[in-house]
Amino acid sequence: MSNMSKWDKIFCAGTHTDSSGMTRKWSRADLDALVKNSEPDIPVVIRHPENGEAVAHYGKIARLKRVGDDLLAQYHSVPEALKTAVAEGLALGKSVSIDTARMALRHLGLLGAGQPPAVAGLGAASFEAKNEVIYAFAAESKHKQEESMDKDKRIQELEDENRTLKAQAASRQEAEQTREALEDESPCRGEIRLPR
Repeated sequence: MSNMSKWDKIFCAGTHTDSSGMTRKWSRADLDALVKNSEPDIPVVIRHPENGEAVAHYGKIARLKRVGDDLLAQYHSVPEALKTAVAEGLALGKSVSIDTARMALRHLGLLGAGQPPAVAGLGAASFEAKNEVIYAFAAESKHKQEESMDKDKRIQELEDENRTLKAQAASRQEAEQTREALEDESPCRGEIRLPR
């Protein structure tokens, strides 16, 4: 597949407690079952949708594999604005939602600041291009209403940042086109260097 990311750690074997307080031990065999049973194009979403709510997808998981105790994913169809924001330092946690009846991933939730994942050690989401019962794992805050408001605020912040990044990208593209046009019209080609 083209435009695939590097492998990114999204889950691991061990004992984990989900957002509803249920604790379970996850083995390498469980991770192998997730790889085998998960359907292609698992959605990447912001936070975890509640009660089947419709949410925007911010890419898809194209492939899964287990390496040792780690479950790794490759992404595709991630919006450029999100890739750029992450590359420029936006740290988004990762949290998988698992359908335990089928032992398959339902989606991968991207978590904002103030919403650490329940599974430690996964690191922030990385969309870098590659060179060659249902558990929803997210930490639960002490105050559900505040957490819900914080989530909605963070989603709004991400959407605002997405609009800003798109505008900046369009502005950069327009400036680059103008610079190229000016260089092409210059009678002294090669002698004048415009700042980039």
